[in-house]
Amino acid sequence: MLKQLKTIKKLALDKYTLKEKMEIEVTNCRTLRINAPEWYQAPDFLRWLNNQDQESNPLMTWHRKGAAPTEWSDIIVFVDPSMSGEGSDQNVMPKVYWDFIIEKCRLVFTKQTAPELFSMQTNPHIIVRITNLQE
Repeated sequence: MLKQLKTIKKLALDKYTLKEKMEIEVTNCRTLRINAPEWYQAPDFLRWLNNQDQESNPLMTWHRKGAAPTEWSDIIVFVDPSMSGEGSDQNVMPKVYWDFIIEKCRLVFTKQTAPELFSMQTNPHIIVRITNLQE
């Protein structure tokens, strides 16, 4: 795998004339998907989702701000592996939704199911994908 990464790095550097070194890191991380179509109908969630201010709401999404949510309106948030409640959207997403995400992460990612999250080493954030699938 290391040889593959070196090859990728070399190809990237050869293809583009970069002044800085490009670094590619492969990391395994924990993910959680929450399908919550009812959130996409709630006025407070929609206000947050459609907030046009990129400075206060730099949301990672495929949603077109200002448009009605679709099945492509997925949102990605990052939760700190300490499970302290910190994360990418903790102070901007409406609290009721953020608290729900943290609660589910604490329920799913325990010392038994995800021991690497509780080690003393630096661990990647938990990636949470919120979907709007009408199943």
